[in-house]
Amino acid sequence: MPLPDAQILELLGRPADLGQLTDPQACLNRLGATRILGAAPVTLNGGPAVLLVLPAAEPTSVSAVVVAPDCPAADRGALARTELARP
Repeated sequence: MPLPDAQILELLGRPADLGQLTDPQACLNRLGATRILGAAPVTLNGGPAVLLVLPAAEPTSVSAVVVAPDCPAADRGALARTELARP
């Protein structure tokens, strides 16, 4: 993950910054998610990306998912993914 857990959880308290994400709804559909709880532009492997904080299957957790700005183009889904306990 390009951000530490604490910084990812801080995104829950701010408006989502989708950066260069070109089609958020299509990306959510690709990821099987319904809404974005937080987001921030990040760099992953030297390139632009967007970290999305999404609801997890368990209500006590959230999923942090890094996607390319052109998600879901070129059949790319998550570039990185982790689950965190909800504060």
